[in-house]
Amino acid sequence: MPAVAVVRLGRKALASLSFSLLLSSLLVLAARPFPGAATDVSAAPRTPASSSVSSAPPVAPAGFLSVFGIVPLPGEGLSDQMVLFFDGDLATSGVAAIEHCPWLSVDPFTSGTVTAQGNFIAFRPTAPSWQRPRRLTARLAADLSSVDGRRLNPAHRVHVVPGFVFEPSAPAEIARDSSRVTLGVSFPADVNAIEAQKHVRILDATGRPVSFRVVQGTGPSTLRIEIAEPMRRPARIIFEAGLADVAGELRLTANREFVYAAGRDMNAPAIEWGDYEETEQEIRFRFSAPVRAEDLRARLKLTDISTSAPQPLEYTLEPPGASGAARAQWRARIHLSNPETAKVEALIAEGLVGTDEAVLRTNHRQQLRQSNALRINYSYFSDYGREGPRLTLHFNQPVRPKELGAHLTIEPPIREVRVEQTWESSAMIYGDWQPESKYRLVIQPGMKYGKWGRLAQPLSLPISTRKLRPYAGFGLGGKYYFPRAGTPPLPLETRGLAKVDIHVYRLFPSNVAVALGHLDNGEGSTTFNRAWCEPMATTSVLVLPAPSALATTPLDVLNLLPSGARGVFGLETDAEGQKGSKIVLVTDIGALAHWTGSELALFAHDLYSLAPIRAARVSVWSDKNQILGEGATDQDGMFHLRAFDAALGQPRVAVIQNEADYTFLELSDRGRESAGMDYDMPTYERGRYDAFIYSDRDLYRPGDTAHLRWIVRTGRGEAVSSAPLTLTVFKPNGKKLMERTVLLSEWGTGTLDVPTQ
Repeated sequence: MPAVAVVRLGRKALASLSFSLLLSSLLVLAARPFPGAATDVSAAPRTPASSSVSSAPPVAPAGFLSVFGIVPLPGEGLSDQMVLFFDGDLATSGVAAIEHCPWLSVDPFTSGTVTAQGNFIAFRPTAPSWQRPRRLTARLAADLSSVDGRRLNPAHRVHVVPGFVFEPSAPAEIARDSSRVTLGVSFPADVNAIEAQKHVRILDATGRPVSFRVVQGTGPSTLRIEIAEPMRRPARIIFEAGLADVAGELRLTANREFVYAAGRDMNAPAIEWGDYEETEQEIRFRFSAPVRAEDLRARLKLTDISTSAPQPLEYTLEPPGASGAARAQWRARIHLSNPETAKVEALIAEGLVGTDEAVLRTNHRQQLRQSNALRINYSYFSDYGREGPRLTLHFNQPVRPKELGAHLTIEPPIREVRVEQTWESSAMIYGDWQPESKYRLVIQPGMKYGKWGRLAQPLSLPISTRKLRPYAGFGLGGKYYFPRAGTPPLPLETRGLAKVDIHVYRLFPSNVAVALGHLDNGEGSTTFNRAWCEPMATTSVLVLPAPSALATTPLDVLNLLPSGARGVFGLETDAEGQKGSKIVLVTDIGALAHWTGSELALFAHDLYSLAPIRAARVSVWSDKNQILGEGATDQDGMFHLRAFDAALGQPRVAVIQNEADYTFLELSDRGRESAGMDYDMPTYERGRYDAFIYSDRDLYRPGDTAHLRWIVRTGRGEAVSSAPLTLTVFKPNGKKLMERTVLLSEWGTGTLDVPTQ
């Protein structure tokens, strides 16, 4: 398309520059294929439509402001905007909706915006092309004038252009059987099938003509193309220049070519760096459907664009794993001359067909950059939570915390610096960062990074911290708190606070089963407190005001609860919007459970006297929040669930209530009752003895006698006979119950009866 006329427009440098830039953007028309349709592969810019209603403005007499040029040009239809260029700068400028515009009107009315600037007026319609009128008449205001006082030439007031670009849509498959495939094509204006047959050609994958027939579609502006099968795909469908609409007003002036291959769309492939070494590099391709190596090789082009003169790259294509004719993943091995600052463009041409006939319908182009020089992509401070202030650094290369810590300096220095890795290419720096302070972080030369990189120059980063957010929470993270005689106080941990309100909630016993998912290993949550508990009390606690360090205040939890309260409680801190939570269990009830086949046996006892609790109410709930069984403990503190309905779910939790006190016991899967291999078990050593100690059962009541048995073998599996050994029995609290010397039998065995209290 000639563009020599456009560079002379406007007498001022600014006007000429704005006109040239605008024209350059307007004269390049991008192809937009429809999803699931054949792909437009026309190679060069084209004049897509011809119209008898659009023409160049007449020559203006001297002394008038004249329209010097119009876009769309003669022979084109309206694409994204219409622009009228004048031979001088306008006396007006601005942006207005077409219905309120004083400089331009269009008929029929079409919504859009008008821009007046320099030596042009542009109208950009908002309606899509298929909703626009066939012709669009633009009328300029009669009083339009230039900055030098010239009024608009009356002969240049009215301009008519086609309201849309006349071009076919990408052919889309609408039917297929063993003998033929039918494609649908639509136009923005009515077309004749007989005339269209004369302007359409179809070539198969080998370039040979394909037999086809064009028939009228369901409407006057649609066509059907019936193609004989079998056909080698992908095929090229060419609409030749000269194809006109029924009225003869619009005409295709350049060939339009599409690629058709049956099947679904192939998604844009994922392209990324793979193994990256100094001598050889790898680019990985991942497709949504398997593709053949020869098809990919025919459409894949790799170019080194790191220099001013792009260079094509030779590559070796291979699958990442076992070889195969078609794979969804491929890798290309290349050899870059400067791998430290590489920039490679990968182009996969449209028409790539997978083994399942999925089709890549548009060219896919992607640039890959690789700079081995270490840099910090971005950094940020986090100051929420117990951890306090910490700096996160994201690098462009993998870094190791040990290397970073050894080469890191911070000015002014901070105490307790700790570097932890968050991701492969990022690290978190903890320390005594002071609020609202300025620091400079420097990574010294010599630090190793990536696979073979080493920092050559210092890497510096200025840092500013902000005012730290306050924090209030509880210690003993990941544990339930169970206050007993001699138990250490519960730590209340704060930062930047002088007072904390502590709210106490009590879990309703009937909500234990549904609340289990919110216990969070004793941490609890505001959801737990609000959804399943009743509020009990609120207490204000004065704490040591520490602006940046973590201060600890010991709490006597029993003083926070109402007198004599028992059960499961949720504690919650509330200080300047900062909330922490903790689960506290206050009970005098102890509970043990054991599976014997399909029977569940539960023993309830007093935690202080160990005496059985009689008539305690027990309810067993399933993982579907259904009651599987309920009843009371007998005179021995025992409760048995001998049969339950498996349709209600598996046993999950038992709730034991005794007067105003209650507790709960989570029930493990019966398949996990037997002990298996444990990583905490001692390692095998050939020079030492192995002893296995077992008892007659797993569960004992107070007063029962535990019958212990053991067997001892050498590292070679031989019996250790008649040898004296020391046997030590420990209490559940870890204290020693007894210790005595025992003599092994000739078979390496021994026994001991241990009474309980």
